[in-house]
Amino acid sequence: MDPRLAIHFVHSGSDQSLKFVSALAAELCQSAETAGLSVLIDTRHWQPDAPGEALGKLLSRYRCTLHVFVVLPLRSELIPPPAGSVLATLTRAAEDNSTWVMLVQVCEPHSPRLKGELQFLSMPKSDTDRVVCHIQLIQAILRKLQLLLFQGSTKPKLFLSHSKYDGRELAEMFSRDTVNRGLDAFFDEETISLGEDWRESIRHAVVGSIVIAFETDQFSSRYWCRHEVMLAKVTDRPILLVLCQQKGEPQRAPHAGALPTVRLSLPPETSGLKQVLLEALKQALFTFVWTATTKGGGQYPPQADVGGCVFVRTPDPISLLTDDFKSLRCTVGSTWLYPGPALDEDAAAVLQTFAPGVRFVSLLELD
Repeated sequence: MDPRLAIHFVHSGSDQSLKFVSALAAELCQSAETAGLSVLIDTRHWQPDAPGEALGKLLSRYRCTLHVFVVLPLRSELIPPPAGSVLATLTRAAEDNSTWVMLVQVCEPHSPRLKGELQFLSMPKSDTDRVVCHIQLIQAILRKLQLLLFQGSTKPKLFLSHSKYDGRELAEMFSRDTVNRGLDAFFDEETISLGEDWRESIRHAVVGSIVIAFETDQFSSRYWCRHEVMLAKVTDRPILLVLCQQKGEPQRAPHAGALPTVRLSLPPETSGLKQVLLEALKQALFTFVWTATTKGGGQYPPQADVGGCVFVRTPDPISLLTDDFKSLRCTVGSTWLYPGPALDEDAAAVLQTFAPGVRFVSLLELD
């Protein structure tokens, strides 16, 4: 199955460029592998002034893939790009609305810039800068994917699920930080207008957002916190659980099963908040890639006769409440596909009690 997202690097081979490529590729490769998704991280050395014939063939071969080309600092003589070069091929492809090609240029303070509709990022000088650069890159890719797949809003939205008893201050802090980075954050006390039906406002916000749940000591004991996470799961939203308990919980909510987590130390530092945002954006990115590969009109692996039956994450009993599962009403022998990691025997047996005769298959098991 062709990848639905491919990230390529165009650079001259300098030590600084190679370090940038290595760090970003390692981070995305690890996350994609964990999620079991079809993502290509192309670490080949695309010389900006090399002939563009090979690149043209690659774009022709993978027409249904979003190709993101990260162009690292350029020499002034490459602007405008030489005719027939890799850069010239890319700029033409990016301007052609029939191709899924996106250009992102990483610049130093005085380096020359390409012209056209592309994203500009600053070359990181430290580990902190690197995280910010990765956040900005994934934000840009998400905006493009949302535009291509859903023809809707091009700004990623975050829903901050929290307990007002011990998570309000943390959610407020995170909300301010994300708004400063150009994202929308739904924080109920600030976002719901006077007179609005707050129940419907919360539901509408959850089903249109990336959900970040701050799992503090009081989180699982609050009905609406549990409800928001369950609503996000059954509507196939990207979810990240942020583990920030200080003492622990009397009983963890069952809705939190089979979800990705990240730990945040309290009181939070700026670097910790950035890492939470980066992890949440990666979850959204891979959820959208999976959607494009399956529900968004993609092609299933030929050996998987799934008939449209897919989960966006490794299933658990709550996943069986999704609209797709309830409406399709699986028949004995039908197959449901999910990205990974694969279920173990015990987890699969539990699902079989709710859906006898149904086969749950990870994409990793089909390779």
